Amino acid sequence: MLRAAERTMSHWGGLLGTHCFIKAVSRLCLLMLAAFGAACTSGADSGAGFADSCFAVDDLRYPPTRSERELRETLSQDEALASVNLDLGRHAIFRRDYDKAQEYFQRALRADAKCGMAYVAWGLALTESVRSSMPPERFSPAQQKKLDDAIEKYAASVALDSGNKNAYAAWGFTLFRKSTNNPLQMPTGVPEPTIEKYRRALEIDPEFHWALSGLSEVYLAYGSTYSSYVRHLRKQKRTEAVDPLSGKVQPIGIIEERATSFLEIARGAAEKSVRARPDDARARIRWGKILVAQGRMADAIAVFDPLAAMQVEKPLLREVVRYVRVAAKGRDSPTGNALLERLEAKLRR
Repeated sequence: MLRAAERTMSHWGGLLGTHCFIKAVSRLCLLMLAAFGAACTSGADSGAGFADSCFAVDDLRYPPTRSERELRETLSQDEALASVNLDLGRHAIFRRDYDKAQEYFQRALRADAKCGMAYVAWGLALTESVRSSMPPERFSPAQQKKLDDAIEKYAASVALDSGNKNAYAAWGFTLFRKSTNNPLQMPTGVPEPTIEKYRRALEIDPEFHWALSGLSEVYLAYGSTYSSYVRHLRKQKRTEAVDPLSGKVQPIGIIEERATSFLEIARGAAEKSVRARPDDARARIRWGKILVAQGRMADAIAVFDPLAAMQVEKPLLREVVRYVRVAAKGRDSPTGNALLERLEAKLRR
């Protein structure tokens, strides 16, 4: 009976746990590059008059402040500039030219072998190059190797600096892309490595925006999958079933408590993420989605409301409209309906 239950869980986990979050994973890649924080200097000065270094980038949703033309002109004067090659690689990622990006990151490391941020950027370029709607278990050997290589790059960065929070957060991101992150398919008693890496980054900096955002995404996936599993069990009029994380048969109520706990952890991480970066539309959208999943419709509407005045990509805006529609209907809310009108008008523009 136990094995039959586990087979049922594996089937439902495959259906429910992977596809809802596949888009968000690829978006998170671009967000992660913005977190480069540890300086690694070579001591050289460029022709433009700035010190060469691997420097912090505030916001990954935008390309580097220096244009590619300016960077190439600087590079023509001195190719041994880690920061210039790093920025050119970032531009290449925004163009989705991942092979070229990797060339620039290799040059950055030749210029400064201790520049751990170049390893992080290289790993993220490898991860972003694995863009597929397929579940991870169907990745080709070549795709799997790219993700494995990315993890090696993060390990190299950590070897240079064990306090590099960016490397741990990027490591968590790649692990999220590499695995199903589906609690219904996890080996019993095995700690989830994605969560471990994000938590390691947060041990270094408890307010680290990108790690908080990533952690909220993982726990939202967990909570949604567990909630779907519980709904399936209740439709079957089951009173108990195997708890995927413990491997033990438990009352349905205990399993449901796990779903509630996962969503609450996701909510806390998402809220802290938005408090740290109120202009991050994607983090705010995830916070609102978690609140909808918790049935906190009025709170969700309040979280979604600032998006009407923010720059939001249309695909994301359509997603917000769907969730606001659910939240407004759930509360029969004049405030929600008014927000829905503003968002729909924004979509038409």
